[in-house]
Amino acid sequence: MCLRYARRMTIDNRAINTDRNDVLRLLSSDVDIKYLNHSKNSRSLLVSRYLSIVSAQLFKGQISDRPAETTMATKHLSGDSVEPPKVPGLYRFYSMRFCPYAQRVQLVLNAKGIPHDTVFINLSDKPKWYLDIFPAGKVPALIFDGNFLSESLLLADFLDEQFPEPPLWNCSPLQKILDKIVIESFSKVGTAFYKLIFTSETVEEINFNELIASLIPVEAELAKRGSKFFGGK
Repeated sequence: MCLRYARRMTIDNRAINTDRNDVLRLLSSDVDIKYLNHSKNSRSLLVSRYLSIVSAQLFKGQISDRPAETTMATKHLSGDSVEPPKVPGLYRFYSMRFCPYAQRVQLVLNAKGIPHDTVFINLSDKPKWYLDIFPAGKVPALIFDGNFLSESLLLADFLDEQFPEPPLWNCSPLQKILDKIVIESFSKVGTAFYKLIFTSETVEEINFNELIASLIPVEAELAKRGSKFFGGK
């Protein structure tokens, strides 16, 4: 499945150089038009959408039956902005709409029905207030009981422990570590995909072949498990 999607997205250069309207149709929510003013930003949306689709395969494909109470900003906040007031009862989640690592945590929040509000950060012009509380200025990040937490995989594990239903991991310790090895190895896919998209204006065969090669073991693992998900059915 991952391999078929990669081929469809990259074999034809026209698929990469999608115009703004096509990119907007790929997204389910509003975006800041300034992020679409450069062809590579349009490409980054496609990369982000691709990685979020594949990341979803790492989970069980089930969504909590208790919907989360959420609020979400519509624009990315920049240097001279003011932090929105926190909403009582909601965890504050700092994100960037097109960041696949932030989307990884967003998937966990949604799957578990965790009440949260999302604030989008402009990573090209980071708000001063955000740098004051988090000098690294990265996303994703989460405020939990007054503590500032970051790093997507660590956040995913933390949220899984705090909100155990539905579980992200197999209950078998052996299967759990095997699943984590798959996630770790998948980083090669993301690297190859970004390289293909951003290194030139046209699809270079060597970069395309590198992406396909990185997906082959991932596809083999899916076939071995007999499912379109790495965990569950």
